Amino acid sequence: MRARVEYVKTGLMSFALVILLSACGGDTPDKVSVSPRGDKEVQVAMETVSSTAADTEDSLQGRDVYGEYCADCHDGGQGRPGTMQLAARSGAERSILLSRTDLSPEFVINTVRKGLQMMPPFRPTEITDSELVALAQYVVGTNE
Repeated sequence: MRARVEYVKTGLMSFALVILLSACGGDTPDKVSVSPRGDKEVQVAMETVSSTAADTEDSLQGRDVYGEYCADCHDGGQGRPGTMQLAARSGAERSILLSRTDLSPEFVINTVRKGLQMMPPFRPTEITDSELVALAQYVVGTNE
């Protein structure tokens, strides 16, 4: 029970940070980055992002993971809950995940592992750390 409470507290703090950053106005950073605290799996995956070279195999794996777990909610078009939520919160120009240029691999990894608002977290039994790294590189790399 205590682990669940800590998980919820960490998720709420990450959410609050994202809201604060999006509400600040003025100059915005080139990349949104939220650093997880105390989550060993996410930290390992984040370290792998910086040490893994983006090659064709990783890109294909990232595309496949995106297609299996993310596209139904985050692609363009009507009836995509992730796209609709992002449009309501951040505007239509930032609603399609693969069109965004302000995401960092660390933010993608953290969001996928911990979830955000109505997006559920994905456990390592669903998306492995190596698949998560490939996914983050694919999402960020599609629009750099």
